[in-house]
Amino acid sequence: MQRLRNPRDMVAGLFFSACGLFAIANATDLPFGTTARMGAGYFPTVLGYLLTILGIIISLKGAFIRPKDAGETVYRFDVRIVSVVVAAVATFAALLPYLGLYLSLTIMVALSALANVRPNWKETLGIIIFINLFVWIVFIVLIDLHVPMWPSMTGAL
Repeated sequence: MQRLRNPRDMVAGLFFSACGLFAIANATDLPFGTTARMGAGYFPTVLGYLLTILGIIISLKGAFIRPKDAGETVYRFDVRIVSVVVAAVATFAALLPYLGLYLSLTIMVALSALANVRPNWKETLGIIIFINLFVWIVFIVLIDLHVPMWPSMTGAL
């Protein structure tokens, strides 16, 4: 039996394909529309197909093309890391109506940094500054979207 040449790419490709198929399956009940007048199911369906195709390409590459570093291994699934990141996103969602976008993002990124065994707080601070600046540019400057950026007194968006 032939061993996989690049198991990490193979696993990543299968994961991408599974996510794409999941998106396609969940978008079937939504109206698709046309390219000129897109329905609610258009974007998730097209994105799902693209993700599935990308996953297949990456999996085939992992099965047949040898990587430059032949010693790569597939790492085990770490429940602690996933739990920390999911908790950080849930905390963001819970705090957003009360603390606004800037503080909620700051807390989410700081909590996500705890997923690393030895978090680099200087790097985390740089990421916080970059993300908050990026969000300000995209939502306020470019899109002119009215999103509460700072805490509100009422606690409602």
